Amino acid sequence: MAVNTRRRRRRIAAVTTLLLAGAALGACRQEEQGRFDLEHLNKGTYQGAPDTPLDNETLEDLRGRMSIQAG
Repeated sequence: MAVNTRRRRRRIAAVTTLLLAGAALGACRQEEQGRFDLEHLNKGTYQGAPDTPLDNETLEDLRGRMSIQAG
């Protein structure tokens, strides 16, 4: 009887794992699927939105932090 119980538990665990994996892989909304297109990537170039420039106050604050961390 112990062998049948172990087999049953293993089967239940395997089916549960497969169901959870399938749910996780199919969880993305349809409009989000396929938006990362590897065919249109240019190696070595950033294709995102350009960064916004930092104002002088933020730059001075960052420079101050750098000088503290530099020792």
